[in-house]
Amino acid sequence: MLNYIDTMLIAKESLNKKHTPNAYLTDDGFPMGLAYLLHILQENRAFESLHWFESMKIKFKFDEDKIK
Repeated sequence: MLNYIDTMLIAKESLNKKHTPNAYLTDDGFPMGLAYLLHILQENRAFESLHWFESMKIKFKFDEDKIK
């Protein structure tokens, strides 16, 4: 997931360097595919039990505090 986010940020920066003011970057294939698979396989509760979003918020807060 973090690799996906890094790739999206690099693509966005590349788009900004080309000075295309009316261009938008969208790539929701990975999150949509993941949500689809979790739903089809009925694994939403198992995924939620990992508390992934909460742990990412804590990690980003830690990284932010470390930078400050």
